[in-house]
Amino acid sequence: MAKRAKSGGGSITPQQARKALAEAPKSARSQALPGMEQVRDKVLDTICEEMADIRANLNAAKTAEKNYRAKALPRMQKRDLFQYTNAGITLIRETGSDTLSVKIAKGDGTVSVGGDASGDDAGDPGEE
Repeated sequence: MAKRAKSGGGSITPQQARKALAEAPKSARSQALPGMEQVRDKVLDTICEEMADIRANLNAAKTAEKNYRAKALPRMQKRDLFQYTNAGITLIRETGSDTLSVKIAKGDGTVSVGGDASGDDAGDPGEE
């Protein structure tokens, strides 16, 4: 049986994740040494700094998605679902393994359920 990673203070909501990203400290900015200002290219410095910020945001988003995957898999196992589509995303539970694939849904993004859909509790993402 695989061990779950401890998240410390529990799960966070998407709103909390967005707030944390907005409040995240910007990456360290390099300072030109005295007499070396002409060597630095301010435009390229700005581009590099912005790309560093983008990378930090991407890493935070990847971590958040990983946490949601970890929540979705046991929920789908509990409800005996193998496929679930909503909001343009399709969750696919791989048979024979404890893995979850996430695909961009084709079509209009309406809700569809594959497997046993007898459960009547839609619940929110944080509910177990």
